[in-house]
Amino acid sequence: MTVLMSLGIVVAEAPPSMAAVGCTYAGCTGKDPSAMNCGSTSNADYQWVSGGSYRSYSWYLRYSGNCHAYWTRMVKGDCATIQNADYYMRIESELATPYGWYRSHVQSKKHVKGCDGTDWTRMIAWEANSRYRMCVATIWPPTSTDLVSTIADSDWSCWDWNYS
Repeated sequence: MTVLMSLGIVVAEAPPSMAAVGCTYAGCTGKDPSAMNCGSTSNADYQWVSGGSYRSYSWYLRYSGNCHAYWTRMVKGDCATIQNADYYMRIESELATPYGWYRSHVQSKKHVKGCDGTDWTRMIAWEANSRYRMCVATIWPPTSTDLVSTIADSDWSCWDWNYS
């Protein structure tokens, strides 16, 4: 809080939890939710949309109403297990058209192995008449190469669509 004594004015500064977001809507597509302050748990609208777990990992489809964007987040629960595979996460969106659903955006990422616990994809902006879902792929054996571009659509395990 800043006090201007000579003028008798007290100026309140915004608390850190009210920090401005770095992007909104289409400006968020392809950007890191943490770097853009969209993924901060201090944002009251940061919420879990859907999720699931596989072995020692938990997966979440996240949405920020401040940024109007979705992303996939994973949390590794146990560093002692599952060191013999690479895990990839993906978020995708489809737009409703008069001719059916059309894939509009995909963001994929290889989880960097280790015990850091949390990882996430880049964001996809919210759009009217769209749906969103998260997907996971597992590659055995692990490799130092990022194989995300080689994973066929049929090799991704996806959750149900979330409609906007």
